[in-house]
Amino acid sequence: MPKLQFFASQIQVAIVVIGLGVLMQLLVLITPARWINLPNREYWLIPEHHDALMENLSSFGFALFGGILLVVQLGFELSTYANLHAPVHFSAQIMVPAIAGFMIFSMVLLFLLTRSFRIPFEN
Repeated sequence: MPKLQFFASQIQVAIVVIGLGVLMQLLVLITPARWINLPNREYWLIPEHHDALMENLSSFGFALFGGILLVVQLGFELSTYANLHAPVHFSAQIMVPAIAGFMIFSMVLLFLLTRSFRIPFEN
């Protein structure tokens, strides 16, 4: 693949990933909360808790998007580095642990998101 086409495809993928991240944030903001499946739904759908609900969902989306962007960027960097050498050799020794780490990161993030929707203890 010619260098110009290679970098053009990287830019296209980056634009799509960023666009999807922005779209997800917008969907969180415009989707009615009653359409979102939540633990302790009755508590979080009360209007006075709406700001905390949106903050939790938005921060989760931001963190997940950041993780996705980092993994995609790592893939770009590794593929660029691989194409600088002949023969082309993609380093799966780095990418496989990165993907596994991202999956663990996602699971921890989902656990923390679920915990954030517990009903706060009040004295």
